[in-house]
Amino acid sequence: MIVIITCGKAKQRCSAKAVDMYIGSVFKGKLKYAKTLYPGAPIYILSAKYGIIPADLVIEPYDLLVPDRENDFFRDWSNKVINQLQGFDKGEDIVFLGNQHYFKPVDAYFVGKKQAPLLGLSPGKQLARLSEELDEVRNKQQRKLF
Repeated sequence: MIVIITCGKAKQRCSAKAVDMYIGSVFKGKLKYAKTLYPGAPIYILSAKYGIIPADLVIEPYDLLVPDRENDFFRDWSNKVINQLQGFDKGEDIVFLGNQHYFKPVDAYFVGKKQAPLLGLSPGKQLARLSEELDEVRNKQQRKLF
């Protein structure tokens, strides 16, 4: 199983590991969710500029967004991502934490089990869903202590 987290708009102003580049609350919430619910699973970042990259790859800041409707940039970006995904097992189970338009090339490539709990949600609702699920995990852990 692998976890794919979409990038965020708020970024560091200097080079950083992809996992540290994005500093917005929604990205941080997705990362915390991934590390809590899927400890040990490899985490990849799906970036508007770099495509799919390992979380520990050092990257430069950028100002690009994947549009939510198809245009030339979206088609080129999707093809780039699908080409990058060729290095992954198509049957791999994935957890996808991000928006629908980022999901399209991932969904087109992988044929294994796909969990995408944030699809269709606005950033604010994504953050609320992540917080709710993390609270559930914490509550279960606390009940086990007693």
